[in-house]
Amino acid sequence: DEWRQTNMARASRAALIAVLVAQTPLAWMFGFLTRLPPPRLAFAMAISTITLGLATLIALFLFFDRDFERD
Repeated sequence: DEWRQTNMARASRAALIAVLVAQTPLAWMFGFLTRLPPPRLAFAMAISTITLGLATLIALFLFFDRDFERD
């Protein structure tokens, strides 16, 4: 329904912002704290970015889709 589509849109926008903001710290962390070759470094960043994005999307969708009705 429309309420869930609105909540999913809000959650996906917030997840995109979270992923974009996290890119620089992830690059610094993986670049300076690990001694990985570039292909593995790119793979590690991709996996961590996907994990962060999906976790943020699911958490925010569940948060926005709560039922506020009280008995």
